[in-house]
Amino acid sequence: MGLDFGFYRDHQEIHSVDGHGALFELFDSQIGGPAYDGYDDFLVTEETLDVASRKLALRLYRAGIADSPVDPKAFEDLRSLDERRTPSDVLLLAYQSFLEELQREVGTRGPLVCAYSA
Repeated sequence: MGLDFGFYRDHQEIHSVDGHGALFELFDSQIGGPAYDGYDDFLVTEETLDVASRKLALRLYRAGIADSPVDPKAFEDLRSLDERRTPSDVLLLAYQSFLEELQREVGTRGPLVCAYSA
Protein backbone atom coordinates (compact mmCIF):
# COMPACT_ATOMS: atom_id res chain seq x y z
CA MET A 1 0.00 0.00 0.00
CA GLY A 2 1.43 3.38 -0.98
CA LEU A 3 0.61 7.00 -1.18
CA ASP A 4 -2.04 7.98 -3.71
CA PHE A 5 -3.12 11.55 -4.21
CA GLY A 6 -5.22 13.49 -6.62
CA PHE A 7 -6.23 17.00 -7.56
CA TYR A 8 -9.90 17.79 -7.97
CA ARG A 9 -12.20 20.57 -9.00
CA ASP A 10 -15.94 20.30 -8.39
CA HIS A 11 -15.40 16.69 -7.24
CA GLN A 12 -13.94 15.76 -10.63
CA GLU A 13 -10.41 14.42 -10.83
CA ILE A 14 -8.03 16.65 -12.79
CA HIS A 15 -4.80 14.72 -12.05
CA SER A 16 -3.93 11.67 -9.97
CA VAL A 17 -0.56 10.41 -8.78
CA ASP A 18 0.29 6.97 -7.41
CA GLY A 19 3.32 6.93 -5.14
CA HIS A 20 5.80 9.79 -5.45
CA GLY A 21 5.98 10.81 -1.81
CA ALA A 22 8.81 13.20 -2.68
CA LEU A 23 6.40 15.11 -4.92
CA PHE A 24 3.65 15.12 -2.33
CA GLU A 25 6.06 16.47 0.30
CA LEU A 26 6.46 19.65 -1.75
CA PHE A 27 2.88 20.66 -0.91
CA ASP A 28 2.16 22.54 2.32
CA SER A 29 -1.44 21.82 3.30
CA GLN A 30 -1.45 24.78 5.70
CA ILE A 31 -1.14 27.40 2.97
CA GLY A 32 -4.48 26.86 1.23
CA GLY A 33 -6.06 25.39 4.33
CA PRO A 34 -8.58 22.59 4.62
CA ALA A 35 -10.94 22.03 1.72
CA TYR A 36 -13.68 20.49 3.88
CA ASP A 37 -14.36 20.44 7.60
CA GLY A 38 -13.37 17.16 9.19
CA TYR A 39 -11.16 15.97 6.31
CA ASP A 40 -7.45 16.17 5.53
CA ASP A 41 -8.08 17.33 1.95
CA PHE A 42 -6.54 20.74 1.35
CA LEU A 43 -6.75 23.56 -1.16
CA VAL A 44 -3.95 24.01 -3.66
CA THR A 45 -3.65 27.70 -4.45
CA GLU A 46 -1.18 29.76 -6.45
CA GLU A 47 0.68 30.41 -3.19
CA THR A 48 0.80 26.66 -2.44
CA LEU A 49 2.35 26.08 -5.84
CA ASP A 50 4.80 28.99 -5.49
CA VAL A 51 6.13 27.47 -2.26
CA ALA A 52 6.27 23.99 -3.81
CA SER A 53 8.17 25.41 -6.81
CA ARG A 54 10.73 27.07 -4.55
CA LYS A 55 11.27 23.80 -2.67
CA LEU A 56 11.68 21.93 -5.93
CA ALA A 57 14.03 24.58 -7.34
CA LEU A 58 16.35 23.93 -4.41
CA ARG A 59 16.27 20.18 -5.09
CA LEU A 60 16.98 20.80 -8.78
CA TYR A 61 19.90 23.04 -7.85
CA ARG A 62 21.34 20.48 -5.43
CA ALA A 63 21.05 17.81 -8.11
CA GLY A 64 22.93 20.05 -10.57
CA ILE A 65 20.03 20.21 -13.02
CA ALA A 66 18.50 23.59 -12.20
CA ASP A 67 19.12 24.85 -15.74
CA SER A 68 18.02 21.68 -17.53
CA PRO A 69 15.22 22.05 -20.05
CA VAL A 70 11.88 20.70 -18.89
CA ASP A 71 9.60 18.86 -21.28
CA PRO A 72 6.17 20.41 -20.61
CA LYS A 73 4.56 16.99 -21.12
CA ALA A 74 6.96 15.05 -18.83
CA PHE A 75 4.31 15.03 -16.09
CA GLU A 76 2.31 12.62 -18.24
CA ASP A 77 4.97 9.98 -17.51
CA LEU A 78 4.46 10.07 -13.73
CA ARG A 79 2.17 7.04 -13.81
CA SER A 80 4.91 4.94 -15.39
CA LEU A 81 7.80 6.24 -13.28
CA ASP A 82 8.65 4.22 -10.19
CA GLU A 83 9.93 6.55 -7.49
CA ARG A 84 12.30 3.85 -6.17
CA ARG A 85 13.81 2.84 -9.52
CA THR A 86 13.78 5.98 -11.67
CA PRO A 87 16.90 8.19 -11.61
CA SER A 88 16.31 11.24 -9.42
CA ASP A 89 17.07 13.71 -12.22
CA VAL A 90 14.29 12.20 -14.36
CA LEU A 91 11.87 12.34 -11.41
CA LEU A 92 12.73 15.91 -10.48
CA LEU A 93 12.23 17.16 -14.04
CA ALA A 94 8.89 15.31 -14.24
CA TYR A 95 7.91 16.94 -10.94
CA GLN A 96 8.83 20.33 -12.38
CA SER A 97 6.64 19.65 -15.39
CA PHE A 98 3.79 18.55 -13.11
CA LEU A 99 4.01 21.70 -10.98
CA GLU A 100 3.99 23.83 -14.13
CA GLU A 101 0.85 22.01 -15.30
CA LEU A 102 -0.83 22.62 -11.93
CA GLN A 103 0.20 26.28 -12.06
CA ARG A 104 -1.47 26.64 -15.46
CA GLU A 105 -4.61 24.93 -14.17
CA VAL A 106 -4.83 26.94 -10.93
CA GLY A 107 -3.86 30.19 -12.65
CA THR A 108 -6.60 29.74 -15.23
CA ARG A 109 -9.43 28.15 -13.27
CA GLY A 110 -8.66 28.69 -9.58
CA PRO A 111 -7.70 26.47 -6.64
CA LEU A 112 -7.81 22.69 -6.68
CA VAL A 113 -8.52 20.27 -3.87
CA CYS A 114 -5.76 17.79 -3.04
CA ALA A 115 -7.05 14.53 -1.55
CA TYR A 116 -4.76 11.71 -0.51
CA SER A 117 -4.59 8.30 1.08
CA ALA A 118 -1.58 6.41 2.37
